[in-house]
Amino acid sequence: MPTLTDLPVPSFPPLRVKVTPEVHEYFRTRNIFQSRSLKGEAATHDTYIRRWREGDTLVIGKDAMVEEHTSFAAGHNIFSLGSFSDVASAFTPRTKIGRHCSIAPGTTIMGFRHPIEYAFCSTALYRDNREYIYSYLKEIQEREGPEANTYRALKVRQTFDDPIVIGNDVWIGDKAVIKGGITIGDGAVIAGHSVLTKSVPPYQIWGGNPARYIKDRFPADIQKGLQETRWWEIELSDLYHLSIEKPEDFINEILRNPGKFRTYKPKVYNIYEDLR
Repeated sequence: MPTLTDLPVPSFPPLRVKVTPEVHEYFRTRNIFQSRSLKGEAATHDTYIRRWREGDTLVIGKDAMVEEHTSFAAGHNIFSLGSFSDVASAFTPRTKIGRHCSIAPGTTIMGFRHPIEYAFCSTALYRDNREYIYSYLKEIQEREGPEANTYRALKVRQTFDDPIVIGNDVWIGDKAVIKGGITIGDGAVIAGHSVLTKSVPPYQIWGGNPARYIKDRFPADIQKGLQETRWWEIELSDLYHLSIEKPEDFINEILRNPGKFRTYKPKVYNIYEDLR
């Protein structure tokens, strides 16, 4: 059964929607949360936390699919997100995040790349909408005439809008910086304050600036077994009865009794279409 990370990356353009009481109710009744909470009853009408203010703008990725029991605990962008994922940082609308992911506060997407390979790398090369460039061009035309505007915007490859794909059971620590366009595999761990510029294979731990491979989270046979179980596609209540604290036993319990476990089938919402 395909999960969210198997689906195509949302394409542009995103949808912009003003937050209203009806929008809040849409998310509440679908168990899609706007904030972390220690309140077990937080899904009720009275206790549901409305982090977004009425009149705020949500930016919703085209074709972004969101499963129930998820938390967008930061930012105003809506992207593909799987059940039981707690995302406390803002990501771009073209992001895809699987199930059971834990993303700490303060993670950011790497911003503008300045072309250090050019003769000079000032934004004067390619950002004519900056206020100081606009004022300069306006001033020189007033002084020397319209023909004085010889501005030539150079193309500089940027990655901040490139899709980011994060698998299942990924943990990203506080204040990591992630380059657009990368993939983080199932079960990977990114240490806090890391600057991640490369894709990370499943079940590896990376950290540092720039982030580098530190070690595998598990031996190769355990990694292989966990991916074979695809445990994130199993009903969560069935998993609670297994030896989660002993990965090898956990794998054997699933692989030796494949018919014993129910497939998790959450409700999945195409928020772009629903709110359009």
